[in-house]
Amino acid sequence: MLIDQSTGNVGIGTTSPSFKLDIYEDSSGTVPQLKLRQDGSGDSSIGFNIIGSTQVSIGIDNSDSDKFKISRNESLGSSNQLTIDSSGNVGIGNTNPTKTLDITGGIRWTNNSTADGNITFSDDVFAQFGDSNDLKIYHGSNHNRFVSQNGDIRFSTNNTERLRVEDTTGLVRVFGDLQVDGTTTTVNSTVVTIDDPVLTLGGDTAPSSDDNKDRGIEFRYYDGSAKVGFMGWDDSAGGFTFLKSATNSSEVFSGAPASLTTGDIRIESTNFASLILDRGASGSSAVQFENDNGIVGGISGYNDDGLIFRSKDGNQMALSASNRFGIGTIDPLGKLHVKSASAGSFTYDTTADDFIVESNANGGMTIATAAANTGRIIFASPDDATGAEISYSQTGGVMKVGPTSGSNPDLVLQAANSTEFLRLDASADSIAFSKKICSSR
Repeated sequence: MLIDQSTGNVGIGTTSPSFKLDIYEDSSGTVPQLKLRQDGSGDSSIGFNIIGSTQVSIGIDNSDSDKFKISRNESLGSSNQLTIDSSGNVGIGNTNPTKTLDITGGIRWTNNSTADGNITFSDDVFAQFGDSNDLKIYHGSNHNRFVSQNGDIRFSTNNTERLRVEDTTGLVRVFGDLQVDGTTTTVNSTVVTIDDPVLTLGGDTAPSSDDNKDRGIEFRYYDGSAKVGFMGWDDSAGGFTFLKSATNSSEVFSGAPASLTTGDIRIESTNFASLILDRGASGSSAVQFENDNGIVGGISGYNDDGLIFRSKDGNQMALSASNRFGIGTIDPLGKLHVKSASAGSFTYDTTADDFIVESNANGGMTIATAAANTGRIIFASPDDATGAEISYSQTGGVMKVGPTSGSNPDLVLQAANSTEFLRLDASADSIAFSKKICSSR
């Protein structure tokens, strides 16, 4: 040992001490160069002090299971900063570490970082997890990054998986309910599949008042220019609507009615089931029947108050507002008007226009029966269901014309100007001729 009288430095193992206590050894030994020993109940420690300011002590706390401590005090056991127990556990901010590193308080990794938090990593400084660098978490290039380099990313609560991002496919799976709060949700997918057979629009709770908004699906399409369509519930009309070239004004849609191509349509109602065709202010309403070869027929409105029935070849039938039905004409002049072609312009007798057969050539009506039956035209009234008839029996080859019941009715044949020519008088069992009988003219 050497004491330098000029500096007061003490040297152990050196003759040129550079410090107040300078210990030097040149050997391969492993024993401590400086050792403090305590044989009593006190601590074995070294104290550091800046006069009037900071005091720090370091050593073994004999009163606390011989833990190694660093304390900001002149004695151990108070204001402890770091503790190492007999198991090798290190406690920072606590004196009873239960893990290899047990920290009470925040941890900060920094590279000139100005951030502040319980655990802080500066930009591009990352935390790595897994034996094969499987997961990396960091902030870089102005983005927060959560990077899986091997395996799924899975999030759980209460030991139950809630969210998964699959490794190879990138599929994102949500296990449980999903609620999206905001004003706009955009899904840029080419296919959207929903298992629920019912899709509810208009809110997640039952409405308590009318907000006057429509409910349905708005879609975009191109027809010479970008356009909008809508199908759904029209709040103002109180019904379902399908619109093209539509306009959306605060979730209220207006536009032109769109056509609908569909299969069978079934209309049901507990009262009166109806199909309403509204042509608007102009045009006509129609039901058209088609097959792969084109139009085969249709039904359309007529003069605002009637119906026209059309075939593929243009043949027509009509039902007018005055309850007249025409076959071959859309302007029936009687209750039933069968027209092959126009017979000319004239006025039909209003007392005999219930059934009109019209032609510009030979015309007529045929009553056909099976060979062993009779064809008949009956003249009846509420007082007499079979007052008179014109009939022909296929079996007997007999043609009958005249009354069939009543109180001795007569059969009269008349000539021009309703002049009676022949009367068969049933009451007198006689035939009366009102005119001369000539064999020839």
